[in-house]
Amino acid sequence: MSDDLDFMPAGSAGDSDSSEESADTKGKAKDDGREPGERAELPTWNRARRKRKANVKAAEQDDAFQRGVRKAGRQVVDTPKLVIGGLLIAACAIGGGVALKNSMATKNAVASRDLSEATAASVRGQIIPAEEQIGKEDLIAASPLPIFATEEEREAAIDAAVAAAKDSGRKGVAADALMVEASRAMRAGDWAAAKTAYESFLADTSADHPMRFLAVEGKGLALEASGELDAALTVFESLAPRSSDFYRHMALYHQGRVLEALERKDDAIAIYQQFFEEFPATSEVMATPMVRSRIEELDPEYAALLGAPPASPLGSDFMLPGM
Repeated sequence: MSDDLDFMPAGSAGDSDSSEESADTKGKAKDDGREPGERAELPTWNRARRKRKANVKAAEQDDAFQRGVRKAGRQVVDTPKLVIGGLLIAACAIGGGVALKNSMATKNAVASRDLSEATAASVRGQIIPAEEQIGKEDLIAASPLPIFATEEEREAAIDAAVAAAKDSGRKGVAADALMVEASRAMRAGDWAAAKTAYESFLADTSADHPMRFLAVEGKGLALEASGELDAALTVFESLAPRSSDFYRHMALYHQGRVLEALERKDDAIAIYQQFFEEFPATSEVMATPMVRSRIEELDPEYAALLGAPPASPLGSDFMLPGM
């Protein structure tokens, strides 16, 4: 059968319902705006065009799929690179941090060594004249104590070590070097230099520094030794103002001494009595024997009520620097 079909004329051979179909066809023709017997146009389409469109769409879908596969493949390839790169960056960062930490630790160790040398020379340094060192080189080399031929050599070594510690760039070590410097000035009787060093230490350290109380005490002692008694009393009052404060016993003792020096005997006695109220006579704090000695002289009747004195943990010959 041909693709182009014509309607059969009315009355021709065919189906028994041809007349009815003809009538229906005429009616439909009228409804479609066609005249009776006019050829009906069948729907047409371009099979090749539809096929091309289908092929293009399939190709596009295939390309999208392939692009997705290729993208996924690249991600699979690139992901290990990113991971490895990230690990390398992290390793470099960790390595840099370790190197920085090691560098800082080395600097701290060097600075601390300078400070320890200054402290050792200052506190334990021994003077052995050069002529007496002859033949004893091995013993001197093995000695745990620093050995110097002259006092000038010892002082020069301390000065160099303190200067190196202060210039180390390590804040904590530099602050501690100020304490060594201050103690040297106290032993030398240079009260002004000692006061300056103690004040610098207090300015450079926090309130919870473990040696802060020694710096406050040292400043008070330097002021007292230089004759600035009122200023010294104020410092000692700030040393441990509360009964629960560490070093409270020494703070009270220092206050009592300075009050005596200011000829305020009654105030000094009141401070010493307060001392025994806070620290019973049977307790063994550092200041107990010294305060007892002062109260026995100033107020024997009160001293008699205290009972037997405890043994001094530091011995009866203990004296504070500068006294």
